[in-house]
Amino acid sequence: MQQVSLPGVGTNWHTLKLGCYRNQISVSYDGTVYINTTDTEATPYLTGGVSVDLWTDAVRYSMLVDNLVVTSLVNNSLNSAKPVNPSTSAPIIESVVIKDGAAVITWAANPGSSYRLQFKDNLNSPEWLDAKPDIIATDTEASAADSIAGVPRRFYRILLLP
Repeated sequence: MQQVSLPGVGTNWHTLKLGCYRNQISVSYDGTVYINTTDTEATPYLTGGVSVDLWTDAVRYSMLVDNLVVTSLVNNSLNSAKPVNPSTSAPIIESVVIKDGAAVITWAANPGSSYRLQFKDNLNSPEWLDAKPDIIATDTEASAADSIAGVPRRFYRILLLP
């Protein structure tokens, strides 16, 4: 859909932000919007994700990605203090923070409701694995940690338990 060149990134920390709302996609780098486009395809991307890739030639470089958060372009129930109604809404992941070899996954929740974090390392795999134990929300936000030491990538989902 769109490709842009960024200024030299050097070795400093930077903020990369991806936002998806309906068929609008926005990407910013250090607070400056570089891509703001409408997906006009027959089946537009209605949600998004971030892929961070490093390419090097003959010289080795290292890259660290930390505190990655994907949020909606507009204010919605996930960004407010209102709890999610479990009879009408599936839990949606608000953030994934990587720290000390673990991913901490946070989602909007209803106090007293039970949730299960599931993961898989390959999107083509039909099977989701359970991250134990199940979580009983005590507030309008719940979280769970998952050890990811030695795992190059992992995909998550949250289930609301009956």
